[in-house]
Amino acid sequence: MSFASQLERYASRTCLIESDGATHSYAEVAQLCDRLTCKLPKERCLLLILCDRNAESLIGYLAALRGKHAVMMLDERTDAALLEAIIAAYRPNLIWKKHDENAPLFAWRGYGLYGAYTEAPTLHDDLALLLGTSGSTGSPKMVRLSRRNLSANCQSIIHYLPIRPDDVAITSLPFHYSYGLSIIHTYLEVGAALLLSGASVLERTFWEQVERFGVTTLQGVPYHYELFLRTGLPSRTLPHVRYLTQAGGRLDAQKVAAIHAWACRSGKEFFVMYGQTEATARIAYLPPDALETHPHSIGLAIPGGTLSLIDPQSQTPIGAPGVEGELIYQGANVMMGYAQSADDLSAGDTLGGLLHTGDLAVVDEEGFYTITGRLGRFIKLHGNRVGLDELQQRLHVEGFETICTGSDNTLLIVTTDPNAPEAISAWIKTRLGFHHSVYRCVHVGDIPRLSSGKIDYQTLMERCA
Repeated sequence: MSFASQLERYASRTCLIESDGATHSYAEVAQLCDRLTCKLPKERCLLLILCDRNAESLIGYLAALRGKHAVMMLDERTDAALLEAIIAAYRPNLIWKKHDENAPLFAWRGYGLYGAYTEAPTLHDDLALLLGTSGSTGSPKMVRLSRRNLSANCQSIIHYLPIRPDDVAITSLPFHYSYGLSIIHTYLEVGAALLLSGASVLERTFWEQVERFGVTTLQGVPYHYELFLRTGLPSRTLPHVRYLTQAGGRLDAQKVAAIHAWACRSGKEFFVMYGQTEATARIAYLPPDALETHPHSIGLAIPGGTLSLIDPQSQTPIGAPGVEGELIYQGANVMMGYAQSADDLSAGDTLGGLLHTGDLAVVDEEGFYTITGRLGRFIKLHGNRVGLDELQQRLHVEGFETICTGSDNTLLIVTTDPNAPEAISAWIKTRLGFHHSVYRCVHVGDIPRLSSGKIDYQTLMERCA
């Protein structure tokens, strides 16, 4: 985990660039971190950071890791009731956040260090980081990550991405999101620079910053790439950008092809990746030279990891190509386990590096894996199992862009096209034979999303209730 503990090794190299053009060298960042680390207890403690995409949040995170403390990263916009429940469940000793009306124990710019619970929760020696899972909105469930997890995943990513010390990466993803944190880890590990931007990719400011500061790499989830295409990415030259990465869910194959074609014309590379917070961000990647032949694939296991398939019912290995099974990943970046409260923070590694992803997949003769669905993404309508991912894909083939969700005995199909619900209903009735009482087709103005860009299914269900 040298990206935090050995910042000084890059001395005068630029570490952070702020949106106003102010820069901080690696030596300066190390000094800023140590000013905060000195204010933390000598004994290991749990520090909660309510973070944004800014220098204050990053300094707090690195300071805690340098002091060998455990860190919990949460979005500063976390719902007040949920935040209260998480604090009560995990009993953090200290909170690093934007100033409130109380006097902080220590302050730097707009952030302050505030006391919380005086009695420290019992922390396992290996515990370094707590992150929420992408599917646990409204829940205090956390992923327990060790220093070994962070280091292993960081090294794997550096091996397959062409990251260089002269790179400049822009923070287009939240710091409390595993994909966003993995970018921070890898670029600091090689001595590259991070441009701290809170701008949306829809804002002109974002693209002006990309040009002004010579950003060399862009990252995003599928939603970001949809916005990139919508805002005219193929017409941009972006002379400094060398490569782009995408993770956080499946990007439509046509959009993958469009981005790849633009990248080839522009002398850039496009990497499609797959991962989960439970694996400290990355599990697989698709090399750019395989995008044309495998546009639907997640590719190959990251260096140091292995992928395999098992039958979901019998739990026996699947060796034959083209046979669907649950995707299993094994590697040093697999989490220690889950946590629901402070009582779980003393536990060690309960998984032994083996992760059941919950995703269904097939592998081809060349060893490339393709996700086909989700074990948990199904409902039962009058006793009949309906795969939501499969249905969503079938509707896409028919020309309908939808989000399929729901609960047992109720299928909810959501579209942003005001003219589509009637046609979708007719297709569902005719092709699938579902009775109108078990499904609803609803038009919404926009799809609610989490700060990571992923679909907020809970809010979507509430809107359509």
